Amino acid sequence: MIYVATLDVWADRGAEPVAWLLGALGVVVALVAMRRARPLARWLGTGLAIVVASLGAATPHAGVTACGALGAMACALCASFAVARIASEGGVVRPVAMSATPWAVVIG
Repeated sequence: MIYVATLDVWADRGAEPVAWLLGALGVVVALVAMRRARPLARWLGTGLAIVVASLGAATPHAGVTACGALGAMACALCASFAVARIASEGGVVRPVAMSATPWAVVIG
């Protein structure tokens, strides 16, 4: 996660204070996410931290954009797996069991 913050600050040659601020915020979000008990929550928090850290660059840079896209993809994959794990409430018609794997392949 620190590599994204470093790349973000490097893209602006260290002159943009927003890059420093969002890079530090991304590191804090990553540290908080790593303390979660569930792996899905850790992956989601890490993806969010990467997105936050990549938002600070004022100068367009392909590496920063790619890191932000990977973080957003990680968040989308975590959301797909979380929705697939929601238990049904029961009822008259039994729902079909869903797997998140096809959606993960489509997103990835």
